Amino acid sequence: MRPIYSWCTAIIVLYGSTDSTAADGESYFRRAGGVYQTGQSLPIDLKKSANLVWRQPLESGHSTPCVIGQHIFVTTFSSESKELATVAMDRKTGKLLWRQVAPTKEIEAVHPVGNPATASAASDGERVFVFFGSYGVLCYDFAGHLLWKKAMGPFQDEFGAGSSPILFGNRLILNQDHDTNNYLVVLDAHTGKEIWKVARNDFTRSYATPLIWKTRGQAQILVPGSTRLTAYEVETGKRIWWVDGLARIVNTIPAVSGDMLYMASWSPGGEVQGDRIAMEPWKEALAKLDGNKDGRLRRDELPNGSPVNSRFFRIDLDQNGALNQQEWEKHAEVFARSRNQILAIRPSGKGNLTETHVLWKYARGIPYVASPLVHNNVLYMVKDGGILSSLDAGTGDVLRQARLRGRGNYYASPVAADGKLYVASERGVITIVSATGKWQILASHDFGEGIYATPVIDQGRLLVRTEKALYCYAQPSSQTPDNQLSAAEREAGWLLLFDGKSLANWQTSDLQPSQTPVQDGAINPHQCGAYMMIHKQVWRDFQLQLDYKVSEKCNSGIFFRTFPLTPKPGRDVGYNGLEVAIDDGQQTGYHATGAIYDLVPAQQDFTHPTGQWNHILLTCNKSHVSVEINGQLVSKLDLNQWTQAGTRPDGSDHKFRDIVFKDHPRQGYIGLQDHGAPVWFKNIKLRPLKNTSK
Repeated sequence: MRPIYSWCTAIIVLYGSTDSTAADGESYFRRAGGVYQTGQSLPIDLKKSANLVWRQPLESGHSTPCVIGQHIFVTTFSSESKELATVAMDRKTGKLLWRQVAPTKEIEAVHPVGNPATASAASDGERVFVFFGSYGVLCYDFAGHLLWKKAMGPFQDEFGAGSSPILFGNRLILNQDHDTNNYLVVLDAHTGKEIWKVARNDFTRSYATPLIWKTRGQAQILVPGSTRLTAYEVETGKRIWWVDGLARIVNTIPAVSGDMLYMASWSPGGEVQGDRIAMEPWKEALAKLDGNKDGRLRRDELPNGSPVNSRFFRIDLDQNGALNQQEWEKHAEVFARSRNQILAIRPSGKGNLTETHVLWKYARGIPYVASPLVHNNVLYMVKDGGILSSLDAGTGDVLRQARLRGRGNYYASPVAADGKLYVASERGVITIVSATGKWQILASHDFGEGIYATPVIDQGRLLVRTEKALYCYAQPSSQTPDNQLSAAEREAGWLLLFDGKSLANWQTSDLQPSQTPVQDGAINPHQCGAYMMIHKQVWRDFQLQLDYKVSEKCNSGIFFRTFPLTPKPGRDVGYNGLEVAIDDGQQTGYHATGAIYDLVPAQQDFTHPTGQWNHILLTCNKSHVSVEINGQLVSKLDLNQWTQAGTRPDGSDHKFRDIVFKDHPRQGYIGLQDHGAPVWFKNIKLRPLKNTSK
């Protein structure tokens, strides 16, 4: 830490400390600055099934959920169909409401870990605005009708576009800094017409989202760009002030607290002290490297290991395959100006504020993509590798710096609420820490699915988007008794299939009453009188959750999409369905607990010891099936890939030699198998993904 002014006060007024739906009806990325105030407790244990309200499978995408009114909006990308889409979901239940495909002609190039659906949606409470670098801006009403569109992309940038649109009144604000034709533009949110546009061609590529900063009765647009943070007038786009000392590529948004801004930025080769990337003077480079003496430098004339070689595309602004003096010197200056650090800024006045309004600097533990936040006078930031730093926001003194449980890179920004910080790694580990200066780890959860989107706090609920689904968590107001629905579950559309008292709506697969009564609030299909106990309704697409407990050496299963109930000659009725295996004797493999029996193996064992209760979540959504045991994904399949009888997609054989599972019925009965030993089931709950019961 290097203090510039020792008189910096520690009086902090939280800016944007609100829940995800703003009082004035606007929602967009990082509007709350990552800090939320909620009067409800948030869950710590994300493994606990009672804390999961719903899980909605989604196509891939890195956009953070936009929550407003009764809706959640995200953008998605299908690698199979090459479709970019805007998706609307019900806020309470997570159910899909509509999906609109963007009218793209081509999909932009993106970074190897990037995604064409990166920018987050924005909404003014009546309309939703989405931006795709492959197309431009699309505006829909809440019913999914297209209101207006404005083509913009693709841009000259092999890493794609990452900046999200934001709102201020009836103005939609978007910044695009790439290799050429950079600009900050303001559109009329009602019509899409351009209000003003400011060129930013002095900047090189960056991907940060702008920020609205309200100070001294004036609203300003803050744009973090290559080596410089700039403030613009909202009404005209006129530049007000700027501060130098940022990294050469900026992905982060400043943290705001009262009249203070905290701008953290990092990119390779920009260390304040240590290794730096530098380009030699043009005349020296030309004299040494210009083999054909044409006054330009081609890529094949550059030595291996040159910092220019790997960045040739972005430096070659006219894309003619050779670098001229102007291109070379523009980027040489960017490397020279780049600084990896966090700046504490108290802006006022106009012009260059670099030397007069930066109160302190700090140059360790700086994040690359994840934006910092300030909460209760403590600044938090997470660096790739899982290093979480907490600093005194007033002085820059380090309070604690240590490693989280999630290793690897961090693209999602941390969020704070209810005295907790939620920090998500790219590999899918969320670490929950206390929101204190000397923070402590409270819990962690490995989703087993990549996380790039920033978590969102919504009215006492935690929304986590992974590469596979959107999860909604909530802390139950009290422990829900067995075989009952919590208020959150009822609100999310869950149905109770067993009340713990009677076997109403249950029968054997022979359509007879069970010979085994309810035992201690649980169904035991052992000696029921048939192959399995079934629920009387037929279901198509659904999520089924239940708790089960096995006896020693028990072998059982949960059947689904079992149809019809008339066995095939020489077969049992289970042959007509799919099965989630339950086996006390096996830990992994095709017949272990959580396997889709003899089709997809359980790769890991997440079960509790024999005699203890376990939780299963089974999702059947069209051709997709997945199984989670105690909050961990253990198996999944896509039935559309199973096109040959008796053969798995990898070419290996399975026992169902006359079944093409691509053609297996997509609806059927749910069954609990009797396979020779006691097994108990309780808390059996089902959530239709559509109106699928018959």
